[in-house]
Amino acid sequence: MTELLYGIYPYAVENGIKADEFWQMTFDEIMIHITATIKHHRTMLKERAVMDHKTAELMAFAVNDPSKMPSVEKHYSFMDDSAERQPVTLNNEPDQAEPEEWQSDQALLVQQAMAVRATNERKKK
Repeated sequence: MTELLYGIYPYAVENGIKADEFWQMTFDEIMIHITATIKHHRTMLKERAVMDHKTAELMAFAVNDPSKMPSVEKHYSFMDDSAERQPVTLNNEPDQAEPEEWQSDQALLVQQAMAVRATNERKKK
């Protein structure tokens, strides 16, 4: 067992185990620490690969069609904290202070249709 510990000692120190703590740890503790460090390193590499890919996508937008380039918050979804900024409503009733754009458009269309209908009625008489 001692030969095995001497064999993994350099790898353990390389993976963040302090040299003086190594000799007080059990073999299982050492292996868990090394495995966790390797897993963390792989996760960091995957995250970096995703970020590099996202950056390349933004560069393609910038070169080919800058007008269609998405905002940073939209492209990097983890940066969109709009859900955190939403006000908390205590009642379940929707806020009727300002109509949505489609509602305004619909109201305008109905008004124009009524005006056309009234004009046509006057022409018939």
